[in-house]
Amino acid sequence: MYCAVFIAGGGFYGSKAVEALRGRGLVVVADVSRSCSARRYVDCVVDDLDEIDVERCSAVLVLGDAAEVLLKIIEKGFVPEIIVPTVPRHLAGDFIALYLRRKGFEVSPSSAGLDAVVE
Repeated sequence: MYCAVFIAGGGFYGSKAVEALRGRGLVVVADVSRSCSARRYVDCVVDDLDEIDVERCSAVLVLGDAAEVLLKIIEKGFVPEIIVPTVPRHLAGDFIALYLRRKGFEVSPSSAGLDAVVE
């Protein structure tokens, strides 16, 4: 499976991204909701990356947490050419935290340095 475009979130902006980027190879949208807005613009909806039929689907909705789906894609050896972060969180922060936890590191948020930055 080759993933050309990864879209984190299937809401309003994720739907716009699917519309704009279709035709650039396999487009994978990750969202926790089967009924997200992007559902209308994809060919297939799957629960797991291994269920993607690239012969039949050029745009796929993968149900799950966006950071986790992206990490699974990369662990399979595929690096998307385009990543569109439309989730209402810091996708890169979530991704790095998940990656480090899987490597055995303890990751926890800390605002200790914020006071020095704000002053």
